[in-house]
Amino acid sequence: MDNPKSLEITRSGLRPSTWVGENLVISLHVKVGDGLGPVTIVDEIPSIFALIEGSNFKVLWKGRGSKSFSFSYKVRCTKRGSFMIPPVRWESRHILGLKESTSGQCGEEIELTVRPRIYNVRRLRGRYTTSIFPMPLSSIVKMGPSSTDFREIRNYVVGDPVKLINWKATAKRLTMLHRMPLVNEYEREGRQTVWILLNASRRVETGSEVENTFEYEITAGVTLLYYFLARGYRLGMYIYNNNRESFYPDTGMKQVYKLLRRLSALEAFDESENLEKVVERNRKFVVRYDPLCIVITCLNKEDAEGLKRGVKRLIALRRGRRHKPRILLVNILSQGMLPASGVYDENSRILLDMMNQSIVKALRTAGISVLEWDPRMESFSTVLLRQVKKR
Repeated sequence: MDNPKSLEITRSGLRPSTWVGENLVISLHVKVGDGLGPVTIVDEIPSIFALIEGSNFKVLWKGRGSKSFSFSYKVRCTKRGSFMIPPVRWESRHILGLKESTSGQCGEEIELTVRPRIYNVRRLRGRYTTSIFPMPLSSIVKMGPSSTDFREIRNYVVGDPVKLINWKATAKRLTMLHRMPLVNEYEREGRQTVWILLNASRRVETGSEVENTFEYEITAGVTLLYYFLARGYRLGMYIYNNNRESFYPDTGMKQVYKLLRRLSALEAFDESENLEKVVERNRKFVVRYDPLCIVITCLNKEDAEGLKRGVKRLIALRRGRRHKPRILLVNILSQGMLPASGVYDENSRILLDMMNQSIVKALRTAGISVLEWDPRMESFSTVLLRQVKKR
């Protein structure tokens, strides 16, 4: 009598790329040829993945003759990044324990890439809707090449090309004692610039290794960049507290893939760079493009003062412009990710909420749009849709 030595294991259901929060059903098909005794099958998965259903550890009894069996389990990908899934390992033992155990592995090592989840934000259609967003979808850039889409007829101003003069409308107007020519105004190509400022400080990692606010920051950033780039905006990104990493504004799916690739591998750092320094370092960019600035962070006591000074600096750089400051603060609420095992933990949640509300109130008083997201209560797409209201 000999212990089992000839095993064939086939693994299915494991794709090379998936999304955060997606469930994978992995199936294993095992065939044992010879030998007699117990056989142990182990399919190792990353420690930060959640085992939802079944088990990736199996022990079976191999009797006389060949034996085939199958089992499956379900896991949830809880964190973005690249992970190496090792081959399936097995071990067999002698029925009486008179011989040494035999071990081996089947299959190949597989690289699994988990990308940040992109929430699909549907567009509300209707005549009687208003947007409280700092810059709605109809915001067209003021400077740029003219398109063929007619906009309006307006008075001639110095510098307008002669070819834009509407001679028929001008002739009709001369009969009403108006001598100023009229010109055709066409829509400009392209939309405004959006600038996303992402806080990559380790201080925003509130929660556990599997679920924390930094991961939800990445989710919010990916959703917003896809939302604006899919609608023709020019979008750039600056990741502060991370070696001052900057991405120049661009359009199209090429920019989506470039930023998505970087955010998929982004890790938190221990640097200390407040928003005021970020704005001052990119002063020329803010003055030139007048972008919609979206700050994605998790409010805390250490960063509150730097955040307030940075917002004031952004407002100062836009001095002289009439419309509302184009600044949106996305605050990831961390209260729900703190442990709540006793009365002291519950009180700490309440105190943290009171501190955040005082900071949010001061920012809203300054004219800043603040969007608060509790990931445990609702999806980010629901939060964005609340920015559109019916009149």
